[in-house]
Amino acid sequence: MLIDQKLIKLAEIGKGKLIGEDSSFYKISTDTRSINEGDVFLALKGDTYDGHDYLDEAIKKGAICLILENEFKGSISYIKTSSTNLFLENIAKAQRELFTGSVIAITGSNGKTSTKQILFDLLESFYPKKVFKSPGNWNNKLGLFYSLLELNKSHQLAIFELGTNAKGEIKDLSSFITPDIGAITNIGRSHLEGLLDIEGVLEEKTDLFNSVHLNGICLIRLKKEFFQKVKEKSRLKNLIILEESDKLSFDQNMEMALSIISSINDMLDQKFLPYTR
Repeated sequence: MLIDQKLIKLAEIGKGKLIGEDSSFYKISTDTRSINEGDVFLALKGDTYDGHDYLDEAIKKGAICLILENEFKGSISYIKTSSTNLFLENIAKAQRELFTGSVIAITGSNGKTSTKQILFDLLESFYPKKVFKSPGNWNNKLGLFYSLLELNKSHQLAIFELGTNAKGEIKDLSSFITPDIGAITNIGRSHLEGLLDIEGVLEEKTDLFNSVHLNGICLIRLKKEFFQKVKEKSRLKNLIILEESDKLSFDQNMEMALSIISSINDMLDQKFLPYTR
């Protein structure tokens, strides 16, 4: 992690209160199935689950601290907070603010995960352990927060996948990570139940470009009829448009990944250090 891995600092950043002794911790976990000795367990609450139901299991697995919304009578330290979900957001925000490397955000109707994986594999082969990618398809708000917790001091470039099925989600996610490069693999007819039509998909996906840094780069694959709309959304930022075909293929995912790498080369020096904003 990038934040100071002390319980007292964790409580301060998350806006909670440490009850018990301060100590160092390894990482923050929200799933008892993956907890290791020395971890902190964050008891998240959702519509169909409550992490507070698994406190005993977390302790048995080696958690040295619990982050809770309730009082706790036990033998280990805990952090009391009014909302564990907001606590997670605060920690994720701190991780993003501390990350000085460059950020790539990828969205699109199809091919997000494949493009992200191709891009990561290519970059990792040249810069081992310096490149981070969000795991699997962690592309909603919780997935983004979890991903940010995984950033560490060796990472100099981070790739995040952003997904949506409702209006406003891309805006929220992209504004949270403020990418240096924003890439849209394609504009298709996915998630029409939440975005109504192809124009709704275009409007939602291109909200990514609003959050790209002013001197950043926007890449997209789309039909010519939408060019003007995309130019308006990307404003004065560097815009790269790739030709769209009827079906997204591996070759197109590779082309997008290579175009992103070319963009990175325009911003980073040979030592792979972040460019100056």
